[in-house]
Amino acid sequence: MSEIVLMEADQLYRWEGPKRKQTLLSATLGRVVLTDQRLLFLSSGKHDVTIGKALAGASGNALRATRTDSTAHLDLGALANKGSLDLPLASVAECNLQGMFKCLAIHYVDASGQRQATTFAPKTGGMPGGQTWIDAITQARAAQAGQVPRGAPTPASFPPQPPASPAQQPAPSHQAAPLAPFAPPPPPPPAVLPREAAGWYPDPSGRHELRFWDGSAWSAHVSDHGTVGNDPSV
Repeated sequence: MSEIVLMEADQLYRWEGPKRKQTLLSATLGRVVLTDQRLLFLSSGKHDVTIGKALAGASGNALRATRTDSTAHLDLGALANKGSLDLPLASVAECNLQGMFKCLAIHYVDASGQRQATTFAPKTGGMPGGQTWIDAITQARAAQAGQVPRGAPTPASFPPQPPASPAQQPAPSHQAAPLAPFAPPPPPPPAVLPREAAGWYPDPSGRHELRFWDGSAWSAHVSDHGTVGNDPSV
């Protein structure tokens, strides 16, 4: 069975423990990927703090000092790198947003039965879309267990990754995207709306490129050129 990518985020750091540390030197840089079976951190094996960036910061070149190396090239082969993490969804015990910057903290049970924690955040600020990540992890865990958690969105109402912009859309496919090399979900069907099928369709209000149909009604989730937003009025 194919493994489906639900969410992914690049240029994130991972710290051991439930809190972000004061320095990047104790973190590893990589990308976080959530699938329908597991939560992955694909590590570059290192942080990106260099003497050049440190000197740039000291000389007032803030742009270079805060720039983060790209991690978009990392695939499953990166699991062999130092700092990578491969967590089956069943091992995830809890996830929450920690600290004033709202870093994403994941509490899990390791292979020896010990409870562990790890924290994700970019170089500056909190976890992008932090609450969306928590909702997605909670829903994926429940779906794998055959349960729907109380208060969580149903599969029909929870929006998947929006399709690529028209210029970047791959050829239509009826098969789920495999885990590697992390292809986006299949492109949307034709503009004719099958009222029984949930998915992304042209926004009937005309204000946005796409709006998510949850199988019975138009949701507040909208997408413009691959960027997800909310507009509750249709």
